[in-house]
Amino acid sequence: MKRMPTRRVGPAVAAALLLAALTGCGPARPETVAVDGRVLFDGQRPPQPGMVYFAPLEPAAGYPRRPGRAAFDAEGRFRATSFNDGDGLVPGRYRVAFDCWASPPKAEGLPSKGLVPPPYDNPGTSPLELVVKPGAGSLTVEFDLRK
Repeated sequence: MKRMPTRRVGPAVAAALLLAALTGCGPARPETVAVDGRVLFDGQRPPQPGMVYFAPLEPAAGYPRRPGRAAFDAEGRFRATSFNDGDGLVPGRYRVAFDCWASPPKAEGLPSKGLVPPPYDNPGTSPLELVVKPGAGSLTVEFDLRK
């Protein structure tokens, strides 16, 4: 019988392979629920595109606390993101806040005009909350920012 030549694996490569086998590919990403919807300003489309921020208040049992965000377009449409574009939100309860500017904020500290009426412009003061339940699959919401 013909004998095959053997190769030696360096200690660093062997340690890396052993570590990968023991830990897998890292922690599993938690379930997300697809969340899309629309932002309105006093029942009308927004004056400019902007952002929606989902600040976690309380995670669902067994889920981590994870913030989310979404860009809304000129019609107010958005799709929420937690990890990858449009993947949704981790189940839990969120406070929802918004950004929308007449002109982009200036890096030099020059003033810009924010178009979101208080208290919706701050996750600490916004009255809007969203509950995302585990296993929901998808959720469609509408937020109307009233003056």
